[in-house]
Amino acid sequence: MRCEMCGKETPTPVRALVERSTLVVCPACVKFGKTLGPVAVPRPAAHAARSPAPGVARQPAAAAAEDAVFEEGPALAEDFGTRLRRAREQLGLTQEQLGAKINERQSVVAKLETGAFTPDDPLRRKLERTLGVTLVEKQA
Repeated sequence: MRCEMCGKETPTPVRALVERSTLVVCPACVKFGKTLGPVAVPRPAAHAARSPAPGVARQPAAAAAEDAVFEEGPALAEDFGTRLRRAREQLGLTQEQLGAKINERQSVVAKLETGAFTPDDPLRRKLERTLGVTLVEKQA
């Protein structure tokens, strides 16, 4: 099973209460909440290798849908910080002014420009819209 916090595959999942939400987490992430107990890991049945009867849904599709949650999106450009700084300077904005436009603190903008902080998708899209710049690399 996969940890619902970090996404790592874990052979010994644990059910935990994290900020009023019940999650299945790995032993490393259980420290962020209160342990509720172990999770029974389903064992594959001996007959699972056989093809299902006609009209019966196949299990691998459900497993693939679960794995899709952890797929990575477009790759962030290695020089995203430089792209941000150049675009901000071309618009004549200070870090503080850009932060105000995107509803973030100046320190966040500074960390983004130095590469010390990687933006999540909503922040990346907000920056791209505001600055008119592309921060992702085209995948081949």
